[in-house]
Order: sequence, then structure tokens, then C-alpha cells
Amino acid sequence: DPPPPAIRQYTDSTTGEIEKNLYRDDEVRGRYEQMTYLRTKLKQEIEKLNKDLGHIREMPQPQSALKGVTHILDILDDTRAEGARPSIRYIKATYNRGSSSRNDEVNVVLNVTFFAEDPGTGTTHFESFRRKIEAQPWHIKFDPVTTEPLENGEGISIERIKITMDVSKTEDPTS
Repeated sequence: DPPPPAIRQYTDSTTGEIEKNLYRDDEVRGRYEQMTYLRTKLKQEIEKLNKDLGHIREMPQPQSALKGVTHILDILDDTRAEGARPSIRYIKATYNRGSSSRNDEVNVVLNVTFFAEDPGTGTTHFESFRRKIEAQPWHIKFDPVTTEPLENGEGISIERIKITMDVSKTEDPTS
């Protein structure tokens, strides 16, 4: 197939020999700029063909609930470096498709126990976890429903922590 008309017209008008040792040239662009211009034109043609064939890159992939859970678990694991001893008792992640007025989001619900010497230390570890989540660019909302000290006094239990996040604000939202 011949090149697209716009590219062929440009190359015909700026390349080739007119007479012996007299060549056509682009009076506005140097050689490097000509190559850059042609590369841009080719990329535009490729995008146009991809769009015509239905290979549209503008169509965003849904956010990954697994990726959302992974980020939460990574932060929970990081609290161990501060001496926390978290124990996950329940975790569930769901993807919620956005609308014209609201963006896509991932909701993670979890029950966690922070084992510690006493409820105060468990609360300190939980608050550290909360601050780390809230400091993330993907964080939207953090809601713990109930926090109770353990019966033996060795930590706290947090039921139904609801974390809403925008996974598209992470480095790789779909993996």
C-alpha cells in the first residue's frame, strides 16, 4: 500500500533530485526536524488506523480490586516494622463502576485485630495504619465501624473497616 497522502505529499515536495546535484529541501525544517515531523505524522496515521479498527486506547480498563487489596495489605504489613502484630480476620474488595458524576473506585472491607501488650498500644498501631492509608494518593475514605479492646486486654479488634480508593492513582492500576 502507498503511504498516506499527507506523508507522500510532504516527502515528494522535500526529497529527491530536481536536477543534477540540486535537491528538493524543506526550507522551514532541518533534517532532524523533518524526521521528527514525519514520525509525528506516522504516529497520527497509526492512531487513526487503530481507532478505525476499534483498537481504542482511550477506553480505560476497570480498576483492579486485587490491586486495591494488595496496596492495603502492603501497608498493613509495613506496620509490623513498628512492632504491630495485625491479624486479618475478614477481607473483601469490590470494584464499583463510576458514572458521569463519580469516578470508578474500589472498596475494601476488612476486620483486623491488632495484638499488643494492652489496648492503648493496639490503638496506636491501628492509628498508624490509618494515617498511612490516608496519606496515599489513591485514598478516598477510611471508615472503621467498631473498635473494641480484646477480652484478654492484649490489643484491639476493628470490625468492618471500609476503605474506598481510586486505584487509577497508583503506578499500575490494572495488574
